[in-house]
Amino acid sequence: SKLAVYNDIADNELRHTHQLDYATSGLLLLARSKGAAGVACQSFHDRKTQKQYMALVYGQIQVEKYPLLEDVQLFEELWGDKKDGLGEIERRYKQHKRKKDRKDRKNGKETFAGYMPTHAVFAKWKALMIRRQKQKQQKQQQQEDGQQNNEQPQKKRNKPNEHNFRKYAMKQKQDKEVEEILSTSIPEFTEEEITELLQITKYSAISKNKKWNDVFKEMSNRFNNAIMAQRQQQQESSNDHLEEENLTNTSTSTSKTKTLPYLFRLPSSPKNEFYINSSIASPPLPTRTTTTESKEHFKMYMDPKSIEKECHVPKEYHSHYLPPSTSDNDNETNGNSLDYKPALTRCEILWSGKLQLHKSQLEEESNFSSKEDVEDIIVTKVKLHPCTGRRHQLRLHMVVAGHPIVGDATYEYPSTSPSTERNVENEVVNRMCLHSFSLSIPLMNGVVHKFEAPDPFQVVVDKGSKEEEMVVMGPDGWVV
Repeated sequence: SKLAVYNDIADNELRHTHQLDYATSGLLLLARSKGAAGVACQSFHDRKTQKQYMALVYGQIQVEKYPLLEDVQLFEELWGDKKDGLGEIERRYKQHKRKKDRKDRKNGKETFAGYMPTHAVFAKWKALMIRRQKQKQQKQQQQEDGQQNNEQPQKKRNKPNEHNFRKYAMKQKQDKEVEEILSTSIPEFTEEEITELLQITKYSAISKNKKWNDVFKEMSNRFNNAIMAQRQQQQESSNDHLEEENLTNTSTSTSKTKTLPYLFRLPSSPKNEFYINSSIASPPLPTRTTTTESKEHFKMYMDPKSIEKECHVPKEYHSHYLPPSTSDNDNETNGNSLDYKPALTRCEILWSGKLQLHKSQLEEESNFSSKEDVEDIIVTKVKLHPCTGRRHQLRLHMVVAGHPIVGDATYEYPSTSPSTERNVENEVVNRMCLHSFSLSIPLMNGVVHKFEAPDPFQVVVDKGSKEEEMVVMGPDGWVV
């Protein structure tokens, strides 16, 4: 994205720490240094953040139609609470992912978890060369100033706090491994070649030089082979640990055979809350893509089981949310071969009523010319709490609940959002009604900070009818 490329701008101090969908408005956290970005990214990775989104969805949500889950202990075992961390569902997924990685390596696939591509090795090599040049310049400067005994104290690096220690230790270990591999395989570049290489910002320029390309490919192979051997050793020790654990502890064996409903309520939750539990997958990206294929890759897919069993999507729209070949009999190409990641969302209902629209979308506020120009649509305002952070999770989960987000061009029902070019004049609103509202996150020294963005979905009282109506703030001002 343009924001990611922004990191390469010289003297730029801003770093992005997480992502929002292109059409989602609201809060986006940026860090002012690389170290601060690392702390924030680790908080997102460890799920120590609390995110809240505001959204408008079609229809009036009736919470009582979702089943009540009496076995709260099962929910805690399968999804875990904040103290215990990951639950059984995500442990199953991670175990499945490790098996798939081993199978892919046996089948000759190059990539795996921790794989470092050639362009990443080149970036590490550049960092090593720059660091060595700085050390050389500092030593020369000390000799010129007669300070060979390090009389002037060096600048101390901030020690990692407890919150960031794990990431710091892992990064130090990986950097040490990379530097060791690079040090043993650094080619005999001339000073002119090193200077030229350090000025290159994109690896595409390296690939045009056969000598350079071969050298960095060899570096990448050495590093990845070392990582693969390390992962295999870790896996062997992990398997031994799991065998011992299974022999000594069988208390969680029942949770491995049980599953949760795709939509449910908890007895301890307020009456206006329910949960959405549905896995999400993205199709593999083909090597060469047409415009249609790239759009299909952008789109995420729902678990076919959730649609067939408990999903509230009308049957005629099922194919819109499933992989194109799900109905085929070939298991190698249908939706079963996709990587479905577990996802959980807590939905809180805030308000339900009419969203009054003017189809002609008048540029200025005025009285409607006739009642025929006005269309009333029932919408519900919800606050969404994502417990996981999958791509397009909130948008697809509201589809599972039978209430797509208003203005969602990708996941609205096809009758509302046809696959052909959209007619802007007939759209309900000129934006997707999903808004990143608040974020609580532990940052430096583990201190929790809370950020909020103004809520664009406001309930107002019509002066004439005295009825409550929803007003939506768009990028260019008030939509209605």
